[in-house]
Amino acid sequence: MLEELVRDATLTVLDDGKGRCVDVGWLVMLAIRRMGLLIFSVSAASLAAFLVASNIPETYESRTTLLVGQPFTSNHDTLLADQLEAQTYAVLATTSPVLDKVIDEVGLDEASVSLASRVLAAAPGASNLVNIRVTDSNADRAADIANSVAAQLIAMTAQSTETSKNVAVIDPAVASTAPSWPRVAPMTAAGGALGLLLALIVIVGIALAKGDRQSDRP
Repeated sequence: MLEELVRDATLTVLDDGKGRCVDVGWLVMLAIRRMGLLIFSVSAASLAAFLVASNIPETYESRTTLLVGQPFTSNHDTLLADQLEAQTYAVLATTSPVLDKVIDEVGLDEASVSLASRVLAAAPGASNLVNIRVTDSNADRAADIANSVAAQLIAMTAQSTETSKNVAVIDPAVASTAPSWPRVAPMTAAGGALGLLLALIVIVGIALAKGDRQSDRP
C-alpha cells in the first residue's frame, strides 16, 4: 500500500535522454524496500567514524593577543608605525631566540624548530594587534606556551633601546575546555552521511541489475 502511494506521487527529476525519466517516487520506493540495509549502513559507518575520531590524539588550541602602541590614536603616521611594528612582532614570535626562552620557561622537551610548527602569530594589516595561536596535546600547556611567547615579546621591548612602543597583553591565553581536533560529532555525522550515500548507490545498482527500472515514459 505504501509503495503504491509513493509510486503515484512520482516526481520527475531527471531525463536520461532516451525517453526514460528517473523519478523520486521510484528512489523512495527502493529505499523503503531496503530500509534495513540503509539503517545498517548508516549505523556501521557512523560507528566506524566515531571510533576513528575517538582514537585520534586530541589537540588543544590556545590564543592570546598583544596590543602594540596605543589602542586609539587619530595620528595616521603613529597608527601606521604601530601596525608595521606589530608585523615585526608577529615574525619574531616564531624565531629561535624567542622560542628557546619559551622552552626553558615552560619546561618543554623539544627543539625550537618543532615548537615553531605549533605556534602561529599574525598581525592583521589594518590593526596594531598581534594574535598568537598555539596548539598542543595538553590544554594547560598550550595556554602556558602562548602566554610565554607573549611575555618574551614584551621582554624584548623592555630590553630594546631603539623603541619606546608600549606592548601589552590585552587577551591572555586560557586553557581550552574542549579539543580543537578531532571534532568527534561532525566526523561521526559525516561518516553516517557517507554510509547513507553508499547504501543508496548499492540499492539503485542492485535494482537496475535486476531490471527493476523506473517508469518508462516519454
